[in-house]
Amino acid sequence: MLPAPSIASDKPVLLRVRGVGRRYAGVTALADIDVDVRGGEVLAIVGENGAGKSTLLKILSGIVQPSEGELDVADESGQLCPVELHGVREATRAGIALVHQELNLAENLDIAGSIFLGREPSRFGVLDLAAMRRDSKSWLALVGLDLDPGTLCGTLPIAQRQLVEIAKALSCEARVLILDEPTSSLSAPEADRLLGIMDELRSRGVAIVFVSHHLEEIMRIADRVIVLRDGRTTGELVRGEYDRAAVERLMVGREIVREERRATRAGGAVRLRVEAVVGAHQRRVPVSLEVRAGEIVGLAGLVGAGRTELLEAIAGVTTHGGRVHLDGTQLVGDASKRVRRGLGIVPEDRARNGLFLEDPVSVNMSMAWIGRHCRSRIIDAHGERTLVGRMVAR
Repeated sequence: MLPAPSIASDKPVLLRVRGVGRRYAGVTALADIDVDVRGGEVLAIVGENGAGKSTLLKILSGIVQPSEGELDVADESGQLCPVELHGVREATRAGIALVHQELNLAENLDIAGSIFLGREPSRFGVLDLAAMRRDSKSWLALVGLDLDPGTLCGTLPIAQRQLVEIAKALSCEARVLILDEPTSSLSAPEADRLLGIMDELRSRGVAIVFVSHHLEEIMRIADRVIVLRDGRTTGELVRGEYDRAAVERLMVGREIVREERRATRAGGAVRLRVEAVVGAHQRRVPVSLEVRAGEIVGLAGLVGAGRTELLEAIAGVTTHGGRVHLDGTQLVGDASKRVRRGLGIVPEDRARNGLFLEDPVSVNMSMAWIGRHCRSRIIDAHGERTLVGRMVAR
């Protein structure tokens, strides 16, 4: 572990964490974490999957309570006072707002209703819808969205829902804004816009805690970087004293050696052939492509260009014109029939369209192939466990 560099103290500490840890059923998720979150600063929290980043963010935002340690929050005079955050509402009152990686909008409400949910302005006991929509418009403009606040959240694509979440957090006038993978569903221009917003908020004295797997974003925006590995802090670095290699070394515990590889086209046989397929979005623009054995084909484009719709058409989620061949055989029918032929899709919005959140992991993993392990329409539990065991091992 590298020694922590001296941190400039000219910016006020709005949130202080000392000796915080969290255990789940005896398993340590976090241990002995010390963090100062300062106003007018972007603090990046980085680490591999399972390093403890999400657990730390949940503690800072009141979703879970630490097993040990303490949190101090600055009052209006700047004096740090001990707090116990028993829930998101208490964290919000303390000036701390979290934008989750998994979106948390009320999809049956319009944008204005979602932004002001639980904080609705009213006149004589009646919701002031005009004020909600007027104020929502200004928060949406701040994140670069020109949308009608009366639009239902459930009709928005995932990238726009992500930006509405950020607008909602900003509307709480948070002094500490926590962003968990906020650019994961954004196009490059939208991610640039968000980083610009973060820079503007920083200039206003807002403290921003930022988690991202995109190290180029960290290099661009972060004033400080705290690196976690296996639930512990392995280093704290300040701008001007770190580079990508230093951050990666603290993340994985060793130097990452990159091998120079020549770009070569895979020479395998054509496995997937798409001929003049149209998606639900771009009905007038048929697409043809081939994917060969051992080859990865990327689809690039801005949000709204029709990438998701094309993949859904190929997978049989939506109806389409054109033809799809897998190993020389034309595929017909819906997604379930294509899964049986060996063509599957991992949807863009996995929480909404890819998982049964109420069911256990085993059910979700075996669902696509469960028909192979049924006897007289009764699920063979032993066969299911065997199947899931093999999938976990892979």
